[in-house]
Amino acid sequence: MINKVEIRKMIEEFLREMQEWEIRCLRREHACDTGSGEYEDAERDGMQEYLELFKKYCSPDACPRDYYYSDPPEYDHEQQVIESIEETGECSAIVSISTTTSSEERFQYLLEYEGTNWKIRKKSYVSKVDGRLIDANL
Repeated sequence: MINKVEIRKMIEEFLREMQEWEIRCLRREHACDTGSGEYEDAERDGMQEYLELFKKYCSPDACPRDYYYSDPPEYDHEQQVIESIEETGECSAIVSISTTTSSEERFQYLLEYEGTNWKIRKKSYVSKVDGRLIDANL
């Protein structure tokens, strides 16, 4: 049986840390725009931080994304709410998340228990048109 409290905590920490990362990237970009930073340095530092977060929260089988971030941030631990956590096997689970913003987006994360930790293997978003799962970058 899966530990839903543990999974919830991990996903909430992931969303929070990814949001903080995106905010740091935006600040570095602003510094570059105003001439107090170099874009190459900002991209290198941002990608290094992202890869550290990826390693911490994601399975080695997951696919890291290219360097990009959003304004406003794609990840928002206050606006993205866990709807459900479903056991899909002894060592796997699906976490369904919805946004409380006007966009009303819905996501699913496939998690696997690896060693002593839950790791994200895949992220999908739910199509508003037909409810299909579409692969998304982490």
